[in-house]
Amino acid sequence: MISNKANNSDNILVVDDDRDVLLSAELVLKAEGNRVQCLTNPADMPARLRAEQFQVVLLDMNFTRGYTSGHEGFYWLQQIRDTSPTTRTIMATAYSDIELAVKAIKQGAVDFLVKPWDNKKLISMVSKAAELSHLAVLSSGDPLRGEAGLSSNNEPDIETGNIFKLSRLEKQTIEQALRQYGGNLTKVAKALGLGRTTLYRKMEKYGLSD
Repeated sequence: MISNKANNSDNILVVDDDRDVLLSAELVLKAEGNRVQCLTNPADMPARLRAEQFQVVLLDMNFTRGYTSGHEGFYWLQQIRDTSPTTRTIMATAYSDIELAVKAIKQGAVDFLVKPWDNKKLISMVSKAAELSHLAVLSSGDPLRGEAGLSSNNEPDIETGNIFKLSRLEKQTIEQALRQYGGNLTKVAKALGLGRTTLYRKMEKYGLSD
């Protein structure tokens, strides 16, 4: 399993206007060794995302009393994607709606969680989302650590280290993503931040296209 965890923990941001929900999520996720920060006001989120790297945001879909459309959540989801492209978002709502869940995934969320949640399901979702964040960092290069990633022009940065080591890491990253998505190239390319053509070219390079 590939991981870029600092101090063996992931940095999780939980954004919800219900303080009981925040406390519950914080207790459950901290017990798994994660670092957890909580916000009641989503407007504070962009500044927090710019200040430090989060692997996962657990984001409520409705912040105004009586609203169930999810429009607020979709707006803030886009803000997360614009501010921190490698952060992965799980949308949470008290209203189970298949169409809403499908829309959330289409707009860039990695999963959809209905409140009140099962703690094991929450832990599993956050863990998977964090791994996708680590894969995205590997594919783009970690701006905080200066690590080389999967460049779109297929040329590793020689100054960052040994070319052979980078190539091996690149191959392992692609293999991990292929396993994660059962060989679905569209999903793999999206997770790694690559175009399908670039992904296929890299798979051919490493003998992964057969």
